[in-house]
Amino acid sequence: MNTRTIFHCDINNCFASIEMAINPRLKGLPIAVCGDPAQRRGIVLAKSEAAKRCGVATGDPLWRARQKCPDIRFVKPHFEVYTGYSRNIQRYYLSHTPFVEPFGLDECWLDVSARDMDMSRGQRLADQIRQDIRRLFDVTVSVGVSFNKVFAKLGSDLKKPDAVTCISPSGFRQQIWGLSASAMLGVGRSTASRLAMMGIQTIGQLAQTDRRLLVRTFGKNGHALWMAANGFENDPVRLFGETDPRQSLGHGTTLPQDVRDVLQLWPVIEALAENVSFGLQAEHLTGYGLQITVRDAALRFHQYQQQFSHPMLSSRQIADYSLMLLNQHYSWLLAVRAFGIRIYDLKPLSEPVQRTWMDYVASLDAAPAGDAVRPCTEVDNVIRSVQGKFGNHTLRRGFQLDAVESQPGFFP
Repeated sequence: MNTRTIFHCDINNCFASIEMAINPRLKGLPIAVCGDPAQRRGIVLAKSEAAKRCGVATGDPLWRARQKCPDIRFVKPHFEVYTGYSRNIQRYYLSHTPFVEPFGLDECWLDVSARDMDMSRGQRLADQIRQDIRRLFDVTVSVGVSFNKVFAKLGSDLKKPDAVTCISPSGFRQQIWGLSASAMLGVGRSTASRLAMMGIQTIGQLAQTDRRLLVRTFGKNGHALWMAANGFENDPVRLFGETDPRQSLGHGTTLPQDVRDVLQLWPVIEALAENVSFGLQAEHLTGYGLQITVRDAALRFHQYQQQFSHPMLSSRQIADYSLMLLNQHYSWLLAVRAFGIRIYDLKPLSEPVQRTWMDYVASLDAAPAGDAVRPCTEVDNVIRSVQGKFGNHTLRRGFQLDAVESQPGFFP
């Protein structure tokens, strides 16, 4: 079997690098891209190399970043710009291969095996890509070159910024088996802690552990970890644009001020439900499961969910059921700091639904305002149509005039 040649390309300090590319006056300075302190999203999202050398870390509160680096400059994020940069860089990758699989905005796997690559040719092509990205986009990438996706990503992490690292089939044991197991994709903080309790500290120790023990401890993930550590992982790089069917759709927001009762939270619930409903309709989906996530003033997460026999689509329906779950489960001993809604168990909107009379009666009883799906969905469609033509703020429900704008991406 021919050895594959897989690249993992990672934009170094992505958000900060793009900010310096669009504003050259920031180049070389210690900067941090951060959320808005007034909206209580005041943490470091990305930092420049100069800030990193001062010890500034992603996730640092702004006051801690300032302590570590008194000269640091805080920059407001421009996510639409980052998305545009990411798409343009992905188009460049596509000039080399149709097998380009994004992994977030800043990372992509490329399979260049069809170009009859060996490791030496692969390293030269990776170096060309690295130089082209710097010349065309004024940002740098680190590229890992290997024979599978896990080791390619590990390679891009080993040497930063603006570097190429090869991990070959013949030399990977000497090169990476001595590294911490947490350096490998799939070994998060919790898994690393459990491995450490088993006496497994390095990738090599993981590779040499009895596979049956790992499966007993971690289930299917134990088998995947053993395969990856031994170089047997062979997950294909997807064709660009190829994705798994969506499993869920959600929106959430952190509130500017803690809220202490349902009346204060209700406009937020309605706004989030509208966003979720619009997302479902845009993708021609409906869902049979609802999950709400509450983050309280002590920063603890509470999740409540329920499965339904009838599909959910309209914003009113989603809002009413979310309120129902909240009233059933949340004690309000602490104020609410953040709230989110997610619909799961998604099905195509065109899929026929077999409902019994009891299902219909149950749906009427379950939702506080009834299950008036059709008229509510028609209202949603009108709002979405007008907003699509003339902008998001041209037509809104009355409750949204003073409501908090919701932000996607609340869910981890």
